[in-house]
Amino acid sequence: MIHATVTLLDSLVDEPLPQPERAAELAHVLDKQGFNVVYEGMYGVSVEGEREDFERVFGVSPEEDGPFSAEITDSIDELKGVVGRIDVAGETEYF
Repeated sequence: MIHATVTLLDSLVDEPLPQPERAAELAHVLDKQGFNVVYEGMYGVSVEGEREDFERVFGVSPEEDGPFSAEITDSIDELKGVVGRIDVAGETEYF
């Protein structure tokens, strides 16, 4: 299972405005696509999914252990112009 943050395209500007409605719409679409939506924020959502889901929906191939970051340019039609970036932090290390 891969844990990722999906950022709204409109949030990738110098002074973004919070967009909870768009984040809620994004969460709904990703839920329909098989992702487990962990958190809805003001600028995007946190999700869990399989690598195949990320490839199919976003056109990217992150690894579970990350780190991974990519601008989204090839997503499913419902997300074109909505999603800007995806980030996978990788495994958490405890000290």
